[in-house]
Amino acid sequence: MTIIRDLTTSQAEFQECEAHDLLVDNNLFVGIEIEIEDSTAFDFNPWWHTVNEDSIEGYEIVLRNPLQGSQLVEALQMLDPFEFSQNAFNPRTSVHVHLNIQDMTVPQLCNFIILYLVFESVLYEYIEEHRRFNHFCLPLSQNYSTIDRLQGIFRNTNPEAFMSSFRSAFPQQTSKYAGLNLAAVRQYGSLEFRMHQGTSSSSDIIKWVNILSRLKAYAMNDDQLPETLINTKCTQGELTFFYNVFQDEAKHLLCEDLQEKIIKGSRLATEVVEVADVYHGETANELAEFSNKLRGES
Repeated sequence: MTIIRDLTTSQAEFQECEAHDLLVDNNLFVGIEIEIEDSTAFDFNPWWHTVNEDSIEGYEIVLRNPLQGSQLVEALQMLDPFEFSQNAFNPRTSVHVHLNIQDMTVPQLCNFIILYLVFESVLYEYIEEHRRFNHFCLPLSQNYSTIDRLQGIFRNTNPEAFMSSFRSAFPQQTSKYAGLNLAAVRQYGSLEFRMHQGTSSSSDIIKWVNILSRLKAYAMNDDQLPETLINTKCTQGELTFFYNVFQDEAKHLLCEDLQEKIIKGSRLATEVVEVADVYHGETANELAEFSNKLRGES
């Protein structure tokens, strides 16, 4: 079966290591970029290297290679003792998390994106308020051209055609400033989540990685089609679906109007898959039926 690794040119190096009990998915390789506004030069070896970052008055520390398990935890925990300046992490700084998707099939990647759309507003509720409207990490729900492009891409049932459309639709320079950077698929073979506020706290970053890991794990359950995934949500109900996806991490995402936020996200996700002949999926009448269920118009 064709997986994303077969369709990208990513040269990332992956080295497996021992598991760590702080992570919910020790098989997942993760890349991390942390923006810091600080003039102090630190030695972040062996896991990290420093790069200039023009969008802030400082720099960015980046994992040299994607890490998993005990190596990822060790790399993050080595940052805890560093004494950064008081304003090193401010509203201009952020943490970007890349989740490796090269082991996913095209339908699984589509399900990952659909799940993100369903829960996008819930994820934004989790992060600090100043990041929710930051123009460097705008929600996909605020960019209808992205939704239109996804609709077109999801029409492709051939993996090669899908990836070709994906590359064309999301060029790096015009797509990277969304909360979910879809251009990272073509460049790194990853999905990049850019909305988390700046921090060097290993516990905060690990918690965020675990939350995002649940989305990927659920998307990889099987090769069910995106419309089937949404129909599953309808059958289970919003809150049951929420707990089934996030499991133990669900407690971190509880927020006001949780069900309404999931319903709103489900409407957006339905717009993406509610296209004629998506994966040779549901008929127009069946799509309309479960779309109405999402909207409460039974």
